[in-house]
Amino acid sequence: MLLRETELAEIIGQLPGINPMDPAMANSKGQEQLFICACGFEDRALAIPSHLAESGNYKVEHSLILDHITNKDDNAVNRPELAGFLSRISDDQPKELLYKNEDFAARFQSVLDSVLSGDDKEETPCVSFDISACSSKMVLSALRMLFERNVRLRILYTEASIYHPTIEELQRSPQNWTVDGRGMSRGILTVEQSPLYSGINLDELPILLVAFPTFKPERMRTIISALQPAQTIWIIGIPHAPENNWRMQSMRDINLVSSSERSYELPTFSYVETFAMLEQLYCDQVDNYHMAVAPHGSKLQNIGISLFCLLRRDVELWFSTPESFNPTQYTAGVKDFWQIVFDNTQQVVNLVQSYGKLQLRRS
Repeated sequence: MLLRETELAEIIGQLPGINPMDPAMANSKGQEQLFICACGFEDRALAIPSHLAESGNYKVEHSLILDHITNKDDNAVNRPELAGFLSRISDDQPKELLYKNEDFAARFQSVLDSVLSGDDKEETPCVSFDISACSSKMVLSALRMLFERNVRLRILYTEASIYHPTIEELQRSPQNWTVDGRGMSRGILTVEQSPLYSGINLDELPILLVAFPTFKPERMRTIISALQPAQTIWIIGIPHAPENNWRMQSMRDINLVSSSERSYELPTFSYVETFAMLEQLYCDQVDNYHMAVAPHGSKLQNIGISLFCLLRRDVELWFSTPESFNPTQYTAGVKDFWQIVFDNTQQVVNLVQSYGKLQLRRS
């Protein structure tokens, strides 16, 4: 037997992959305890709930709708259908929870306690979380609390057919994506640190900001203005569809990312690579900087960010929330369905936190 440190590659190799999902073939194998989703204005907000309801193969005890604080009227258009689909797959009427930073954790915890803790079953409770219409805040906040419980967590995701801006829209009206108040969103409602990922800069080190930008540059500019980082490292998403690879350079141009600034390209569909990249940056910079992350990249990248923050609890997350989004310039249509299954969240947490620890291994 040998005593040696657990390496990052060993952890990554044990994390589940993202696999295609056919909602029409979904079978809950007995009842799941909780289905979570968000009520948004996008077409994909209804996609997975509608397919699950129409399949007749899926049943869950409880369902929960997360409500956005912005675009209430736009989101309300999808609410009756969403509630109807959830009523067909769950034993009771869907619960609702408005996302607000100041009390979300307590209210979400209360829901989890009420639907998961009362079970006398020996089996691990099962939760499905459809992140398709969730904001980055919702995804990361809910995951922090779900990973702190012992559940079988299935993360579901609907890929949109169209992501705005299209190349034609960008060429026709480039100012819409660089001028404040136009394009995907309007104004800035809040710039704030996540209370669930608050981090601690014990040594008062200068701040390193790892920025996952969007096609609205004012969102990242407001975070940079609030934090005044000593260094910013940009993470540019590689689109899942190769025909959208033009978006990488456009993202750099719109956010004024110069060639002299450090930047990396990461697949928008790889939470594992996101986790590994952040850990590499952390190890490289931990002696000189305190890390903060602005997680406005893809929803699947957010899963990697969540796992990274389980390992590095001193890291801060910062969000810039628009006053409103433009429903016609966000996404459109539905393409494919995907899922990631964490069979046991506590085992995942233990796995991630085993990194760098000494363990006895066979020689």
